[in-house]
Amino acid sequence: MFHYLVKKDEFLPAKEINQKGLEALQDNQRRKILNLLSEKEMTVSDMEEQLNIGKQTLYYNLEKLQNGNLIDSKGSKPKYFSSDLAAYYFKPENVEPEENPVMLENIPDILEGFVKNKRIACKIVVGAPFPHGEYDRRHRTSYKAGEIAAILGNYGQRSKKLIFTDTELDNNPNLNQGPIISVAGPRVNSLSAELNDKMSVKFDPAKGLDSIITPNNSYGGSEYGFVVREMIKGRLTMMVAGISGIGTSAAIEALSSRASELGEKGAIVKGYGTKHSIEEVQIIEKL
Repeated sequence: MFHYLVKKDEFLPAKEINQKGLEALQDNQRRKILNLLSEKEMTVSDMEEQLNIGKQTLYYNLEKLQNGNLIDSKGSKPKYFSSDLAAYYFKPENVEPEENPVMLENIPDILEGFVKNKRIACKIVVGAPFPHGEYDRRHRTSYKAGEIAAILGNYGQRSKKLIFTDTELDNNPNLNQGPIISVAGPRVNSLSAELNDKMSVKFDPAKGLDSIITPNNSYGGSEYGFVVREMIKGRLTMMVAGISGIGTSAAIEALSSRASELGEKGAIVKGYGTKHSIEEVQIIEKL
C-alpha cells in the first residue's frame, strides 16, 4: 500500500514498513542496494560488480530486504530484483491522522462530487511504479497523485486509503466503484488507457498518443495537458493528464491554482517550466 509524504513542496510516494523492514534499512550496504534498484532492475551479477562485495554477502542482504518487503524479484536464471521506487516510513500503533485545520468551504465546480460534506469521496489512480500494461512502462512520477490528494485535502478529508495504482484496480474489481480520478496518460496508466476511448477529450491514437483532440481542436506539444470531468457509464470520472510529464504537471497546477476557471467540465491547458516546476499555466480551451 502506498501513501504520500510531504517534504516541503514535494510529495514522495511512501510505503509503510514493519519491524523487519525497519531493521533491514539500518544497514548501510542494504541502503546502497535500494539506491541501485531505484534506478533499474538488476541481477545479482550486476549488483556484485557495482557494490564490490562478495556474492554470499549480497545474497544475505537481498534476503533481508525481501523479508522486509522492500524489494521484489522475478525470473530464475537470471533472477531480477527491483524496488518499489518509494520512500519508507514506520508508524507506531497509536499515531492517528490529523484533520486539516485550514479546510476551504467553497468547492470549485470541477471538484463537485469528488468531495462531499467535507469528505473526499473518490479514489485517485496512478500508474504502477514497475513496467506493466500495453506499453510496458512504469510511472516514475507517481508522486503527482499525492499533489492531487493535497488539492482535495483543501476541501475534505478521508480516513480510508485514497491513492491506488492501476494494477491494484485490475486485481480487485471491487475497487471500481464511486468517483475516480485518473492521473497521467495512457502510456503509464492503464486506467487512462481504458478511459481514453470513452471520453470526449482524448489522446489521439492516430498520432501515437502525442496529441490531444477535443470535439473542436487538436493540440500537439509536450507542454499541453488537460483536466476533464465526465460521467462514464454512470460513474463520475476525471482525467488529469498531459502529453508528457510537463503537460501532466501543468494540468495538476491548473487544478491547484485555477480550479475555479476550469468550470464544471474542465479545460485544455499549457504549462511553462519543467515537469518538476511549472512556472505558469495557461488555460487554452474550456470544455
